Amino acid sequence: MLPASATEQSASREWSLKFNDVTPAMRSRLRAAKPDILKILPDMLDDFYRHIANFPETQSRFSSGTSSDRARNAQLKHWSMILDAEFGEAYFESTRRTGTVHYRLGVSSSAYIGAYRHLTGSMVAKVIRLSPLQRLMGHDRTQLVQDLISVAFIDMDSVMQTFIGLMEQDRQEGLRKVAETLDQRLQPIVLKVGDSGRALESAAGQMSQIAGETTTKSTTIAAATEQASMNVQTVATAAEQLSASIDGIARRADEASEVAESASRTMAQTAEQVTRLLEATREIGQVVGLIDSIASQTNLLALNATIEAARAGEAGRGFSVVASEVKQLATQTAKATADIAARISGLQNSTEQSVGSIRAIGEIITRLTEIGATISQAVGQQKQATDEIARNVLEASCGTRDVAGNVSGIAEANGIVSANAGTVLRTAQDLSAQAQAMRGELESFMAGLKVA
Repeated sequence: MLPASATEQSASREWSLKFNDVTPAMRSRLRAAKPDILKILPDMLDDFYRHIANFPETQSRFSSGTSSDRARNAQLKHWSMILDAEFGEAYFESTRRTGTVHYRLGVSSSAYIGAYRHLTGSMVAKVIRLSPLQRLMGHDRTQLVQDLISVAFIDMDSVMQTFIGLMEQDRQEGLRKVAETLDQRLQPIVLKVGDSGRALESAAGQMSQIAGETTTKSTTIAAATEQASMNVQTVATAAEQLSASIDGIARRADEASEVAESASRTMAQTAEQVTRLLEATREIGQVVGLIDSIASQTNLLALNATIEAARAGEAGRGFSVVASEVKQLATQTAKATADIAARISGLQNSTEQSVGSIRAIGEIITRLTEIGATISQAVGQQKQATDEIARNVLEASCGTRDVAGNVSGIAEANGIVSANAGTVLRTAQDLSAQAQAMRGELESFMAGLKVA
């Protein structure tokens, strides 16, 4: 609100004087009553200041004698101007001083009006009881009371206008200070909000871009992980088949080892039997040798008998026949014995060769048994390794499935992050726009406060 111009103030005063019936007759009545009113006014003012001293709001302003006397003298001078009924610039300047002093002292408008009412009421009562006026006509005294009330309202209105003007100035000054404070405090905040909005917009854009790239990479990783999972599953199946094949080999190796051991035992028994046969042929050979020796001796004896029979002549002819037959038997026995010996010798050679072959076969079977045992042990170790591989491959398969699931979850999460990033980006853009709008509104508001 701009202060009223001098022309506007003059027009307002003229309107107030006319509206309150300030006529030349009123002016004359007031001038005529001035001497008598000034006589009773000091006592009224003393009573007035005693009265306002009873209230905390006004007591502190007029507690000392000096301040009361100064205010009392000012009131006497001011009422003297009122009773002059000029209502010119000097009077209105006095009302401005009165209003300014009371406003700066912190007297509220309500307290001033209440105090003015008390002073006016006391003055009216005193005027009614004033003895010099008793000679006036009743309507003249009533008219004077009305005149005093009218000028009191004019005076109070003029002081209140000063109050209002000062209040408006303080309001404008307060608004100006508020505007400056708001501008000092809010302008950096608005700028910071704008900067934060732009930073948030940039970060949201980067987050959206990164989320999109992460989603693409996650999709690629998910596909690769799925392929790896399928490959691991294939390896797991092959490992299970290999483990089953090794189980079969292990069983065959165990069976071969058992067969080799059984053959080894059989060969040992056969070797033992052939050894006993060799010993038997040797014993037979010894018996044959003994028979051959006996046959040789028998042949020798038969020869001796024949010789002796020949010496005996005819008497020994029969004995000679017997001896000849014995010799023949001995010769046949020797031949048979030689044949048997030859056959036994061949049998012994064959048996010895058989024993050597059996021993060689036994050694081979023993070697095969050892090799079978080694194979069985190696197959067992290979089976353990294959089982471990199958177990690890199975765990890897489960792991790849979990990784695939996690990557899928990451892809989904990235999708959500991307969507949220888009929301944040839009929010940041809105925030930047709102911060810009807020800045414009704040500038407009500050300008309005400064103009108000």
